[in-house]
Amino acid sequence: MLSSIEKIKKDPEGNEYRAMYYSYTSYAKASQAFYREIPDISNTVKRNFMAFCQHHGIPTPLLDVSSFPLSALYFACIGSSDNEDAFLYIFDKNNFFEINNQSLEFKDVFSTNQGFSYDPLSDLKEIIKTIYNFKFDANRKQIDYWHSLKDSIISEFNLYTKNIEKDPYRQYIEHLRQFNNFAGLIEYFVSEFKKAHPSQLFNGYMKYLRFVGVITNYDNANDKWIAGQRLIDDVLIYVFFIYLGRETFNGSQVPFYPKNIRFFTRTTSDWGRIQSQGGQFIVQNYRVNSNEILDSNPDIKIIKTKNLRIASECQPDYVIRIKSKCKKSILKELDDLNVNRKSLFQDKDSIANYVKEKYFKENLHFVNEGKDSLK
Repeated sequence: MLSSIEKIKKDPEGNEYRAMYYSYTSYAKASQAFYREIPDISNTVKRNFMAFCQHHGIPTPLLDVSSFPLSALYFACIGSSDNEDAFLYIFDKNNFFEINNQSLEFKDVFSTNQGFSYDPLSDLKEIIKTIYNFKFDANRKQIDYWHSLKDSIISEFNLYTKNIEKDPYRQYIEHLRQFNNFAGLIEYFVSEFKKAHPSQLFNGYMKYLRFVGVITNYDNANDKWIAGQRLIDDVLIYVFFIYLGRETFNGSQVPFYPKNIRFFTRTTSDWGRIQSQGGQFIVQNYRVNSNEILDSNPDIKIIKTKNLRIASECQPDYVIRIKSKCKKSILKELDDLNVNRKSLFQDKDSIANYVKEKYFKENLHFVNEGKDSLK
């Protein structure tokens, strides 16, 4: 599934390709212009500005989802034409990490020169905190999800780096390729903490811990031992792979990201419209391999590429197909339950359109040979 920043398009010959809106020159500038044009912008909108852009048609890396099944059913039925089947996509929330909703704030949208590609993996400190929080309150299914991520990241990383030749981190990578599970890595790092002259891989791990602010310095053997007990665990090692993957390619290729790590966020509780919809957002990130760009159009800021990599994939766990002939009756039943445009959007225009459709649609007048008639 794709966020609004990416679309499937067709070239003049009818061949499909994946297109993304050119990063900084489109998303950031459009969002800034949108921000400037909004009169008396509220603090609530400022705190949720990326979501606000998404709801008003500005392409973002967000994918709208709802925690309310009936709201999701409503949007599925109105999101397609009358003669088309609709689809309801269901995601298992246990397979997502929740990131801080500060990522939606206006200041955060433009604090990075990556423009549109707000990267949930760019702030490694936040990722470490997010995973720790996830583990602290995890149920059995969430623990299974975490173990599946750990089981896959070493093989993913080894596969992604198998052809690397020249890189300042090559020795780290070659050393990491000797391990096939987290238990072996943890045991290795613990043993290295006790050595006077540890390996380059260990020194790289220590550099990473300093980079993310977990430690500052250690000076004597006792400090090293204490640090060794405190700073070697599966969460820190997992994020070490992400750190090393980013540093390794240094922009020359598509950086490494774990394939199945997925994130969502929610708006602040004072945004009534989103709360009424049960609105939440899957956060996707994209990276382009500059060596594989097919074509770009600087006028409309669209780029085509063979290798538009989604950092956090979000394939649904279940898909429900809704026959086109059933949509009208479903919407009628939802309306009886007060799940409709009026209750979900809550603005004056939506309420007026709801009232107009309800009371005027079946009683429209038309002129026939100069006489009013009922349709």
